[in-house]
Amino acid sequence: MNTVDAGRRVSELRKKRGMTLTQLSSLTGLSPGQISRLENGKQGFRSATLLKVARALQIEPWEIYQDETPAPQPPELSRKLLRALRHPEAVSVLEQIARARTESPGAYRAIRQLLQALAGP
Repeated sequence: MNTVDAGRRVSELRKKRGMTLTQLSSLTGLSPGQISRLENGKQGFRSATLLKVARALQIEPWEIYQDETPAPQPPELSRKLLRALRHPEAVSVLEQIARARTESPGAYRAIRQLLQALAGP
């Protein structure tokens, strides 16, 4: 998923929650103009920005990069792992994985297989 798709997803999630751009701006501390640039794909998500937007939308950060079509669900992740994935450095890794999906499908498949193996049976 690219920057435009991620921005579109934020816009959809915001509207689905009945939130205005100004309300999301207020919840995140970002300017309405910055929210607009993010939603229109004119500005990419930095780790801290991704965390702010995800928290305001009450979702996990990786859900912004999630495809609309449901993928097979991995085994339920532990709370400890979920906490680790919320760390800003983990968000940066997730951003890189999302970019790999479009820029290097082979690398993405290898990363996905590794993560599935780590998640366990």
